[in-house]
Amino acid sequence: MARVLERFDPPGSPAAKPARQVLARIAWHLRMGGAWRMLPAGVPSWRTVYGWFRRWSEKELFEALMRALARRQRCHGGRHSTPRLAIIDTQSITCNGMRGPCATTVPKNWSAAMVRQAHREGVTLIDAEGDVLALASLIAANALNNLA
Repeated sequence: MARVLERFDPPGSPAAKPARQVLARIAWHLRMGGAWRMLPAGVPSWRTVYGWFRRWSEKELFEALMRALARRQRCHGGRHSTPRLAIIDTQSITCNGMRGPCATTVPKNWSAAMVRQAHREGVTLIDAEGDVLALASLIAANALNNLA
């Protein structure tokens, strides 16, 4: 994967950190979660890792890489590289509409009307084998109803 990312977005200077090290740090962060500053000390620094992650995300290189891997997997399984069938899956999520430090400390005696609930929908397009083809970020639930 690091070679693919370097080919699509080569480093600007010869002193740049190897993409393999940066990618390993990104994978660690995605697996463990937390703030970027909480990456273990070492080479490369958290600023470098975060900078490359933002750059690759803005260029949508991770999405392109996942599409290429899905095409390769389909061809390896003896199927067409692009699917003929896709399934649209939506997931409705109820979120606490409050923001800030009080969002997690709502008193138990409050009624549901006192706490504003936010409803979000995540939309996923998957093929018949369960590979993700497209993923929409969480949007307001009533936005889909307004389109109809």
